[in-house]
Amino acid sequence: LDQYPSFGIDASVSLSGVSNISCEGNFSPEISMLNQGNTNLTSADVSYYIDSEAPTIINWIGNLADNESEIIATPTYTGLAVGTHTLTVSVSNPNALADENTSNDTINYTFEVAQSYATTEVVFNLTTDNYGSETSWGVTNSSGAIVNSGPVFPYSNSTTYQETISIPAFNDCYTFTIYDSASDGVCCDYGTGSYSLEDDNGTVIISGGDFGSSESITFNVLDPLSVDEYGLENYISFYPNPVNDDLSITVKQLNDNIDYEVFNMLGQTITKGNLVPNNTNNINMTNYQSGVYFVKLSTLN
Repeated sequence: LDQYPSFGIDASVSLSGVSNISCEGNFSPEISMLNQGNTNLTSADVSYYIDSEAPTIINWIGNLADNESEIIATPTYTGLAVGTHTLTVSVSNPNALADENTSNDTINYTFEVAQSYATTEVVFNLTTDNYGSETSWGVTNSSGAIVNSGPVFPYSNSTTYQETISIPAFNDCYTFTIYDSASDGVCCDYGTGSYSLEDDNGTVIISGGDFGSSESITFNVLDPLSVDEYGLENYISFYPNPVNDDLSITVKQLNDNIDYEVFNMLGQTITKGNLVPNNTNNINMTNYQSGVYFVKLSTLN
């Protein structure tokens, strides 16, 4: 006897090329038709939609033998809002008949659009519990490669730390994870520890302390100097690019006092100062080696 039931008419759908995290609000799945019946599949109706949008319906016609599949749609969604979304894909009317196995007719795929931050670094604040050596953390990029981790030496008990983590590349997703080797977090059974991760403007990305073995957050990092993306071109301009001698920063239509800080790829500050509003400010770069540098602008107003 066959261990699994066999159906004559059994159409199903599958997804590929998907991730449970979308970095920039973009989502591009591949939708495939699969024949899991022993009768050739020659037609079916496939619908797909995200959240509560109107379904897109494909009246598919082809010829798939048993266990054959075909990619029938590659929709591209852009600009999705931050938060949880669900893609629903379903198939019906295989060969203009009733599907004999409806258990594989629908897929509900849930994914997250990560929050974006225009930042050059993130700041990790930690207060350990009574067992500080149990705590560690790591940051990975969208490829899963570790870009930073800590601590260098075990954390002490009931001690507060602050560590600055440089962002190695912009327009990428990063996942920060805090770990506890005893699976009891940093609060609250063995001390009142806590932690937070912030961008360089002090915006909290994640905070907590009461978790088990680990807790994670995935966030997208944008280039703070991509001024066109934020409409800052009407207020601040940088030139030339690349810089040979002086970096000129022009501040227009702003009366606020603006502090600047220039730092290298290692996150080390090489110069800082104040910009005069409604004027062109020159920063002498002749004494620094060739390479990539970042400029951070901030105001208290």
